[in-house]
Amino acid sequence: MRTILAALVALLALAAGIMPATALPSLDAATDTGSLLVDAAPGPGGFSSDNMDYLGTLAADSSGIGARYHVMPDGERRFYVSGAQGLTIYNVDNPAFPVPLGRFEIPNFENEDVSVSADGRTVLMSEFTVDAYYYVFTVSDPIAATGQVLITLEGQILLEGAHIVDCIDDACDWVYGSDGDIYDMSDKSNPELVGDWKDVVQAQIGSRPGGGHNVEVIGDRDLDGDGDLERVLTTDTTPIVMLDVTDPQVPLVISQSNRADHGDFGTQYQHNNKVLDFEAYEPRDTTTDPVILDADGLPTNLAPGEIMLGNGETNFTGTCGAGSGPLASWSIADWEDGTQFEAIEVFRPESGTYDGDGNAAVNALGCSGHWFDTRQPTATEIASGVAAEGDIMVAAGWYEHGTRVFHVDGRTGHISQLAFFQPVAGSASAAHWVVDGERTFIYTVDYIRGGDVLRFDGSDADLIPSHEDRALSWTLASDVATDLSTEARYLCYLAIQ
Repeated sequence: MRTILAALVALLALAAGIMPATALPSLDAATDTGSLLVDAAPGPGGFSSDNMDYLGTLAADSSGIGARYHVMPDGERRFYVSGAQGLTIYNVDNPAFPVPLGRFEIPNFENEDVSVSADGRTVLMSEFTVDAYYYVFTVSDPIAATGQVLITLEGQILLEGAHIVDCIDDACDWVYGSDGDIYDMSDKSNPELVGDWKDVVQAQIGSRPGGGHNVEVIGDRDLDGDGDLERVLTTDTTPIVMLDVTDPQVPLVISQSNRADHGDFGTQYQHNNKVLDFEAYEPRDTTTDPVILDADGLPTNLAPGEIMLGNGETNFTGTCGAGSGPLASWSIADWEDGTQFEAIEVFRPESGTYDGDGNAAVNALGCSGHWFDTRQPTATEIASGVAAEGDIMVAAGWYEHGTRVFHVDGRTGHISQLAFFQPVAGSASAAHWVVDGERTFIYTVDYIRGGDVLRFDGSDADLIPSHEDRALSWTLASDVATDLSTEARYLCYLAIQ
């Protein structure tokens, strides 16, 4: 999100103070040691679907802004949280009990992006307030006596407008900024600006990509048949561009989205995108195995790696309208031949009005999706009929509309909602899957609450809320627990008028 009003920030900080901080009863004492998880239940009027369990809240990270889930080379699972107070790293080997490994206090705001090297030792955290910076942290190996890690601020750099910075190689030696900047970070204490990837793209496609919030490394492929893998990423620009960034200073355009679809489908300002199963993608022989379209012109036989999901950001709109919060599916079939991506379907939130129909003053930010994550269905979810092989499971932060779980049909790109969790006085910025065998957890980062740990139950298709309940969950405003909550929501509404 590009700008947060100062008044809203103050209100969020006040609202955070009303959360109870009672320790959760231990479910597994052997693994609960040191966990900062507290009980800040959704509260009277908060609600969730029957297939979503609330486990606890990381209130110490309030306000939570962004995060990155990362699996270390030895298999250890970590969660890196960027909050208004700084950077916290958790061990989440047992996702029900996140244990803090280290913390670096550096108060700042709108640091909604975290990028981590493959070995987990380099962490980038952006900041976008009056000036834009990114901070470079190094993380030590766990200290034997305590198991904790030492986080050191290695360097920082003033950005020339970038909102987000991302590592594009495993070592974080090369970094792209969302505005086009290319940084050589081989010397972590002295990052160097060496180019502009948007200028390079413009020379290849004839126009400079518009906007730009994030770049997403989607995988490695042998693009030229020489046996070596090339690094591939997509950009959150208009159009969306797929790039070969094996040579970071000379990115090569592979394909791009159909620019007209952005307008026709109302995909709005691009926030982030994901391509699941990119490594499983197999080129089609379009003469013998073409993409088959139905009577409405929609695909029916897409395969793994042929769907991209993108989110558009439309916050500070108050009520949700025809252009709000587009979560879109795109066909990227035949991308290797330069075929343009085609938009398939757009999911949008709904809301009431401010005249007392159930959604009064609740949507300061909530008519927009934000950071989302994807994963494959588990065997349990496939067996229960909740999903099928090749489908895509999505967890998304949706501001005041909480955390949402979606299912995307892997053959058609059709989007449907499976679950929701909406607390009182919450504003979910990001959601990340943490899978432990057949157990599927969601770590949500929240501007007000810090972060919530949830568990999605895909073992029973009957637990999926009805169409009526799903619709009601968007238009029903949570009851408020305190006068402060009422005033905060009302003032948030006034701030955007």
